[in-house]
Amino acid sequence: MEEPDEDENIPKEDIPESEYTATEDVYYYEPDLSKFNPEATYYVTYDENGQNETIYGRIDRVEKPSTGWHNYGKKLWANVVTVANNTATYWTWIPRYKYEIEGNNSKAYFCRLK
Repeated sequence: MEEPDEDENIPKEDIPESEYTATEDVYYYEPDLSKFNPEATYYVTYDENGQNETIYGRIDRVEKPSTGWHNYGKKLWANVVTVANNTATYWTWIPRYKYEIEGNNSKAYFCRLK
């Protein structure tokens, strides 16, 4: 007997590519920083190997980094740090979907959170 595909029972939804940003074969929503306090929120960047963390700059004083902030195709997640009352808190955006691309169509599969 053939084993069932583990994704068989996961809801699937066709997603128009235009609603997302693409990095290699991964589609995602750009992280929304509009609700963060711009005077206390900083971009965190990394080198091409995902190492050497750098506080790039405050989100209201610098342009969004063009490299090193995130590359979902290489599993480099978008990070910001907020600072309040001498406490630093890191925020990370990790895609919760996996995608299949077939020609001009893409399908999103909801990933199980463990």
